[in-house]
Amino acid sequence: MSYIKFFIYFMVFSVFVLAPVDIVLNFRVLGFNVRLVGILLAVLVLLSFFVLIKEREKLSLPVWVILLVFVCVINSIFVFNSILITRGIMYAIWFWLFVIFVISFINLRNVINLDIVLKLYVFSFLVHAMFGIIQQIGYYLLQVNIFATQPGRVNGLTYEPSYFATYISPSMVLVVLASLFVSNESKLKWLFYVSVGFITSVSLVSTSKMFIVIWILSGFSFLLLIIIILYFNKFRDIVSVAFNNLLKIALTSLLVVFGVNFILNYLPTFLSASAFTVREKNREIMETRQETSFGPRIEEFKKTLQVAFENPIIGTSLGGVAPHKAIRQGVMPQSNLDVKQFEGMSIYAEMLAGFGFVGFIIFIIFILKLTYDSARVILKLIESDNIGGGVILFALISGLFIELLTLVFNQNILRFYLWNHIAVLGLFLEKYRLKIYNQSV
Repeated sequence: MSYIKFFIYFMVFSVFVLAPVDIVLNFRVLGFNVRLVGILLAVLVLLSFFVLIKEREKLSLPVWVILLVFVCVINSIFVFNSILITRGIMYAIWFWLFVIFVISFINLRNVINLDIVLKLYVFSFLVHAMFGIIQQIGYYLLQVNIFATQPGRVNGLTYEPSYFATYISPSMVLVVLASLFVSNESKLKWLFYVSVGFITSVSLVSTSKMFIVIWILSGFSFLLLIIIILYFNKFRDIVSVAFNNLLKIALTSLLVVFGVNFILNYLPTFLSASAFTVREKNREIMETRQETSFGPRIEEFKKTLQVAFENPIIGTSLGGVAPHKAIRQGVMPQSNLDVKQFEGMSIYAEMLAGFGFVGFIIFIIFILKLTYDSARVILKLIESDNIGGGVILFALISGLFIELLTLVFNQNILRFYLWNHIAVLGLFLEKYRLKIYNQSV
């Protein structure tokens, strides 16, 4: 069984690290982009259920998962109103894949090790943060574009910088808190420490203003955690756990940030590769952009809301939002390619249009229920002196909210990295809730 578990971990990491990859490892089928990560996710789901059956694990469906299933059913029913039925069906299958993945993953809680999952998840963010730095070094030091969609701006392997920032967003809180409260128990302490440095660095050298929002939201999350800790009078316990790591994190982060800053801002001058620093070039790049993305996003947000208001009860399904927008703008779509430019803007307007009012409310209740269950378990863990568990679960639920807020003006809730985060959060939540339940029996 050990080799099967090893393969599960390999597949889990593959799904984690390939989740934000948009511009490579794709191939087109019937006008749809099929991503390698989607195929790997399907394999992981099948493998997970195989292991669950082999281990005779009883399948559990928490209330928050049942609510999510209801939303998925509603979306599937509304496929008939998607205009392009094939597109509606494909999006419905896509949604079901994510829901079934969440169900299978949280039921692996007694099969896989949470510490290993956490390390794999953190390491996946580190990989993309380092690649973002390499992307900047390639542009400013070597004058080459490494998968850059907007030269001089960090986009990683996503379509654009704002998508990269959205992908990174939940990692800010996670890597700092994992470094402070979990790294003592890990043989790979450097993984957590270095992650803080590189994720901080990539956010500083990126030109995406989304990172400013992410840092502000992360700051509020840290403040909330401090309030919770003070409420339970656990300040001394927290200090005793985190103090030894604080200096290591600070030194490692400063070294990484200084090293990246030196390479990007000063090394080009020494090598005569550039007459400008990164900061000056970034200013030039931003000034030469004639329009910001904010205005067009607002306009597309309004158009998506209009589709929602025209379909308040019977939604269009997620796959039908773009075709309905196309028709409203005088375009009769014949294929999926015809509607790509009409994708819904803002996942919330898109869900309102796709699920209808009732489906949208159920989705909001799903988020609230997931948050409520997480909050109860977090408080129980901290109260019972399981500081590390409570803090990591807090970091995961905080990361989810940060990511959901950054998606306000981004399209498509069917993002692999968003559902990866929900699955990881659900895994930790259900594992810790099971522990608390067993202790109380």
